[in-house]
Amino acid sequence: MFDEPDLWRKLAIDTARFGGLVHLTRPLVGAVGVILMLHRVTELPAHPLGFNRHLRITPRFLDKLICCMKASGYNLVSLDEIVDALRHRSGTGRLATITADDGYRDNLTEALPVFETHATPFTIYIAPGLVDGAADLWWDILEEIVAAAATLTLPDGGAGTVVAARTRAEKGAALRRRAELLGRSPRHWQRALLAALARQAGIDFSAPARCADGLAGACPACRPSAGHHRGAHDPSCQSVRAAGCGGPG
Repeated sequence: MFDEPDLWRKLAIDTARFGGLVHLTRPLVGAVGVILMLHRVTELPAHPLGFNRHLRITPRFLDKLICCMKASGYNLVSLDEIVDALRHRSGTGRLATITADDGYRDNLTEALPVFETHATPFTIYIAPGLVDGAADLWWDILEEIVAAAATLTLPDGGAGTVVAARTRAEKGAALRRRAELLGRSPRHWQRALLAALARQAGIDFSAPARCADGLAGACPACRPSAGHHRGAHDPSCQSVRAAGCGGPG
């Protein structure tokens, strides 16, 4: 099932592809290469509500993706090689590189074997605050809260705004509204709001089991090896706007 924004996005992409627009505009807007940004790569089932399913793919999908890209003429290279090609305008053919954000444990246990099978370089960007517990996977926690609650009250300095969250449509609207607020909030306020919402829903905000299959911490996924690199993500995975670095709005 697609949410409305997903449906329109998929329709636009399919229209451009099957209508021939992609091929017509390639000489005008084609670039040296592409960068694919992943998050989770896992066979573990997504949350039943599926609001964060856009952040995960399966290892089988990754395997097919790499095969398809190679068959389409892409040369899968490291991020350094992409940067070098841009800097020196030396790209030959169609270059592609793959990155993964945050440092999820499944990047090691499920994605790495696929990359190794295809001898494909990739880069993991690690958010230290998520790994050491100083920050939260707020998008996952928020989905858990919305799934458990029938109503949620958003503090606004007064009595608060009460939002229904009984049906799937209501839960989707409630999640999007709070995700927008949390995504642009400073971390200390973000944590306080998450904790308040968790109490309303009867969720243990500090439950360690929540991260059992989550971030890699000091495991080998965080250590570079041949063809596999690591980079620095924003420490707490804040949005640019929340970090005070500008952005829309």
